[in-house]
Amino acid sequence: MTFDVTYPRPQYPTGFGVFNPAGKSGAIIYFHGIGGIGTATDDPWGLQGLISSGELPPDLIDMAVKNDFALVAPRCDQNGGWTIQMVNDVINHPAVMAMDQKRIHIFGFSLGAGIAAKYLLTSQPYAERFATAHIAYMTQQSGNAAGVAAAKVKVVGITSPTDTNGGTQPKYTRDFIASLTAVGATASLKEYNYGGHGGALPEYMKDQRTYDFMKNNPRAGATPIQPPQPTKTITKVVIYYSDGTTVEQK
Repeated sequence: MTFDVTYPRPQYPTGFGVFNPAGKSGAIIYFHGIGGIGTATDDPWGLQGLISSGELPPDLIDMAVKNDFALVAPRCDQNGGWTIQMVNDVINHPAVMAMDQKRIHIFGFSLGAGIAAKYLLTSQPYAERFATAHIAYMTQQSGNAAGVAAAKVKVVGITSPTDTNGGTQPKYTRDFIASLTAVGATASLKEYNYGGHGGALPEYMKDQRTYDFMKNNPRAGATPIQPPQPTKTITKVVIYYSDGTTVEQK
């Protein structure tokens, strides 16, 4: 199934889609980069818009479904970018909470990698929501690295020495991973010697080892998962089923 979410900002409605195979799946939650921020006039919007803009590798959809993960792909609707509240609203939404909470994994690219890293670094309970985190070509962030280590979330940093984007220079991803390993977190760095900004991300997304890593590492955090919370930025959910039917939820 897929579901689409619209944020309550008239000029920049935001959506996210989910591809969910049968059964109670885990989820890959993917936060896009700055190129995915859009407007109501974008066609297509939602998940297909992210693919056509180059912000989401199509292989991620196929590989997620193949490995029994739902794909949750939020789309940011404001020039200021992602916020912690947006992340909370996505992961606490009933449709995500209905999935296997031991198998929720966060991915972020560029601006999205920045918010994913910032979320992990905010507090131990925040970091504990995820089994693994995949941070690709991130913006510079700092915070509570010890909390990430205590949360036992396993983190992978992805970058390329050939990335010349000043806002996501390789040093930021390297320093993030180094700050985690320095306090005993399980963190590793993957560097691809080609591709520029985001160029190696499709290869990482289509590598079966990426998904084996997720399947072999369920959530280790001890903080109990709370019931679904009322969302502050999500106003509409549309679930798309594979037979072509749709159900709209308020």
